[in-house]
Amino acid sequence: MMKIKVIIVISQLVHGGAETSLLDICKHINYNKIDLTLISILENDNIVDKFKKLNHLKLICFDYSKRLNIRILIDLCRLFKQIKPDIVHTNLPVANIYGRIATIFIKAKLITTIHSVYFKKNIFYLTDLITCHLNDYVIANSEYTKQFLLKYKYIVEKKVKIVKLGLNFEKLKYFNKENNDFIVRYNIPTDAKIITHIGSFKYQKGHHYLIEIAKMVIKKNPHCYFVCAGEGDLMSEIKQLVLQSNLEKNIIFTNNIENVADLLSLSQLFVCTSTAESFGISLLEAMYMKVPVISFDTDAIPELIRDNETGYLINRYNLQDFAEKIEKVLVKNNSQIINNAFYFVKENFEITKTVKNLEEFYSEILN
Repeated sequence: MMKIKVIIVISQLVHGGAETSLLDICKHINYNKIDLTLISILENDNIVDKFKKLNHLKLICFDYSKRLNIRILIDLCRLFKQIKPDIVHTNLPVANIYGRIATIFIKAKLITTIHSVYFKKNIFYLTDLITCHLNDYVIANSEYTKQFLLKYKYIVEKKVKIVKLGLNFEKLKYFNKENNDFIVRYNIPTDAKIITHIGSFKYQKGHHYLIEIAKMVIKKNPHCYFVCAGEGDLMSEIKQLVLQSNLEKNIIFTNNIENVADLLSLSQLFVCTSTAESFGISLLEAMYMKVPVISFDTDAIPELIRDNETGYLINRYNLQDFAEKIEKVLVKNNSQIINNAFYFVKENFEITKTVKNLEEFYSEILN
């Protein structure tokens, strides 16, 4: 049987939900059926080393420093004509725009996975919208994402397929809860309540709101410690807010965590203050690790969290209610919520299910 020749194009390989999900897909895809080439356009960080370890994956990194560069399009066109893929599958806006235009010059089906959605009236986002009409199909990571695409006329409904992201459960099974290096490094008391937030320091992740919530909680509960794991452009600004509030003892910044299971195994609570969220892979990780979750009720989050059943939802921007809910959850018995969340994730979001759906979709569109 002939393999399906697929080129996946992504903007860059950095620590983020789309990139780590792609890594799990590349690990689990059936290379007996799929001949897969991955192209990364912009400068990468150390996550690229994990892709390099995958034996059957063909990896090409351009490492351009700026997203506006005609050489990107020229290089993509050259590679596309050389590889002659059956399918070009783009991910994230920079890759979407260049990848779509380059596919015009070859005979291949064009797919884009939409990982996050924001409607902005600037040239970059308008170009993304216009070029989206070149797609044969679009993959949405949630029902919310699908409805957004239809609302703003990115694509017609018959060309949208929902393929929800999945978790690699295996990598969450290996952690050392007895290892107190983290506690010692950040001088956290052994009886502290650790409240974790994982997310890139971008405006939509709501770190400003997280700090305001933390102020209210810590004022009444000084034994609570908030851990912010992630990196991004807003990190220095958020750190400055913490210093101005004299909360540097209780609010800890850890950059990206290599093994998220280690941190979650120490956490009593996971919080999500995103004001825009098209999926939420870190929420699923916390739920699988049996950590109770509190989140703003926004966008695709209700597809993952059912209020008072698999977690707790707070009206967006209601910081007072969020802080009060943290205090209540930390002292109540959450065993039923935790178990509900664990089995919900286990039954619906295993990475092999995501990969199987993707492989079947590849075959379907070629037939």
